[in-house]
Amino acid sequence: MNIKELKLVAIRKEQIGGSTRPLIIDAEDEDSNISSYVLKLYNKKSITQNFAVAKEILILELAKEFDLPVPDYGIINFDHKYLTSYFDEKYIENLDSGYKFCSKIVDGVVIFNPLVKNTYLQDYDIENVFAFDNLILNIDRGGYHNKPNLLVNDEDFVLIDHELTLPFYSHPQSSNINYWNTFMTYNCNNHIFLKFLKKMKKTELIFDEFQIHLDNLNLTIFDDIFDNFDKFNINNSGKNACLDYFKWAKLNNVKIVRLLNNRIS
Repeated sequence: MNIKELKLVAIRKEQIGGSTRPLIIDAEDEDSNISSYVLKLYNKKSITQNFAVAKEILILELAKEFDLPVPDYGIINFDHKYLTSYFDEKYIENLDSGYKFCSKIVDGVVIFNPLVKNTYLQDYDIENVFAFDNLILNIDRGGYHNKPNLLVNDEDFVLIDHELTLPFYSHPQSSNINYWNTFMTYNCNNHIFLKFLKKMKKTELIFDEFQIHLDNLNLTIFDDIFDNFDKFNINNSGKNACLDYFKWAKLNNVKIVRLLNNRIS
């Protein structure tokens, strides 16, 4: 696993909505391919305290391990003088100066509407997304801001925006974290799929696919991910707290699935 480093070609426009005031850009990858991306601009606090870029990358790589569709991505850095046409000086000064996260634009998708179940989404897709969000403690797929952060078309879906995850992984880093209490106190009441799951006919095998993926999760991916973070000086507090959490989750996968079933009962 190698994080793709991009070069800025052009800034197209500011994307409507989004707390990070994202920009639509064209960028060139290491193979000279030029594509359009959503560039997320995080302030210094989001990077130094919440490790926003690191979390975006970490969760996308973990999602792949659970066979969940996510966009291609890369990181980019450039002189902030190119932002002066879009933002005032004070806003730019507060931006982190390091590498920025870029999510490749997926054509032909729309934002998922929780009020209308998409015909493509299968029950097991809904189960897996809900379970994965519980695992990563994601407060931003529905949540208090009512943002689905899920793109859909007639054939597929894509998960986006994962900086508001793993709240225990932040600066200053807590020690002696009780992972069970952390998982137990996760509030899923506003998740976009909770109502669907509560109405769904239950079987003994609900969340079975998620449990298999969790049980088989290859923890060596953390070595590659954090080596890349070090290579590009992407803010993080080391891999141990994250790695220990997912070790705990693997060992307790049966209990986690039991709790997930309780949450949708």
